[in-house]
Amino acid sequence: MGKKIKYRPKYTKLYPGLDISPEVLTTLKKGDIRDEYESYFLKKARPVKGKSGNNAAVLPGREVSLERLIEMGICFSDDSTEPEKLFIKWEEINVLYHAIALLKKEERLLLASIFFDGMTEREYAAVTGILQQTIHYRKKAALKKIKIILENQN
Repeated sequence: MGKKIKYRPKYTKLYPGLDISPEVLTTLKKGDIRDEYESYFLKKARPVKGKSGNNAAVLPGREVSLERLIEMGICFSDDSTEPEKLFIKWEEINVLYHAIALLKKEERLLLASIFFDGMTEREYAAVTGILQQTIHYRKKAALKKIKIILENQN
């Protein structure tokens, strides 16, 4: 099967009687390239590399339709909440979820116990039999890893 030929219009042939400056032609070509990027790369899922260089997770495509948001359970029935703000909040949660997924199981369990289950560091230390100070350092290290992952994604 042959290679797919991309459509790149010849603007001077499309508008023969019009004198188009080189700057305008360059801008039009850049716009075509941007449109091509938006139509393909925003829809494509992206692998995220872990510390070892292997693919650790796959982030979904960044293009989201209203239908897909509704399928995911994000509703826009509340008129007081703007859909854009809801989507941005959902996207931030999604990125954070993927960053947490890159942590070790023990780190995820520690963060879940402290931030989602409402345990204190002291309570978590008593349950696990690890010193409270060690729990504190591990929590800080896990949060630092998440921060680094999020900074590297931007």
